[in-house]
Amino acid sequence: MESFKTHYMRLDEMATELLKDLNREYIRKAMAIKSINIKAKDFGTLQYKREIQYMIAQHWFPKFPLGMIQEKLTPASQDVVNKAIKYLRENYYNTFMQLWNFPASGIGPGEAMIYFLVNKAMVGGGGSAGIDIMILDGDKYELKAATISKDRVAAGFRLGGTVKVSDMVQQVVQFKKSLGLKFGGTGEEEVNKTDLIQIRKKYPSEMRTIEFDFVDKAHKYLSKNKLLLFNNNKVGTTAKDEDARGNLRRDVGGNIEFIGTIKKNQVKLGQITQGKPKPEVKL
Repeated sequence: MESFKTHYMRLDEMATELLKDLNREYIRKAMAIKSINIKAKDFGTLQYKREIQYMIAQHWFPKFPLGMIQEKLTPASQDVVNKAIKYLRENYYNTFMQLWNFPASGIGPGEAMIYFLVNKAMVGGGGSAGIDIMILDGDKYELKAATISKDRVAAGFRLGGTVKVSDMVQQVVQFKKSLGLKFGGTGEEEVNKTDLIQIRKKYPSEMRTIEFDFVDKAHKYLSKNKLLLFNNNKVGTTAKDEDARGNLRRDVGGNIEFIGTIKKNQVKLGQITQGKPKPEVKL
């Protein structure tokens, strides 16, 4: 298959002298399209890859250097892809956020972005239940958008719905009740990191058993395919940059923080929110 970059250059060479003399930036603004009608299923194939890349580049990122598009996403090309993400974020922040949160059912944060930036990437989970897998040149990747701490701990994401953890959640919630700890947030199935510290002190052997089981299940889920972790750190709600509040941080948001396979000793229980345990992964 002809690469998008080669195809785009060939089309450009075919343009007439008249077209080359036109002010395309003026035309683009005058004919501005507010949204692009791409369905989730279109991201699950390479059939319209070049067309989708062209539409996204033309209407959202007209000055994006096409040479930054990579054939594959591997640990070796990760830095180059992150440079492309940085370029989009710094030069087209608003439309970058539209690409990050592409408005198509079944497309998770960052998936459309990787589809655009990597020629051999396609979404494997678009339109299907409970999975968010990318297929990159034959490899399957689980994509997760995570908060990244200063000490390189990824957190704030959930496991898939196939992981059976309801019994574990009920046990930990019951421990919290027995300690008389305050429930806040969205209800009685919320156990934060501070709660867990106190519960571990009071019920050490029980929590070791529970957390061993959780880590085993979480690791099996996260290592079933290769893992790709995005930086999902957000701008604070009181930030001076009002337009960015609640969106990704302008310095690191959307970056690929990890790509590969994790080990079991990297995983632990982070917290429980809305009855769903969230792991932490030490990078």
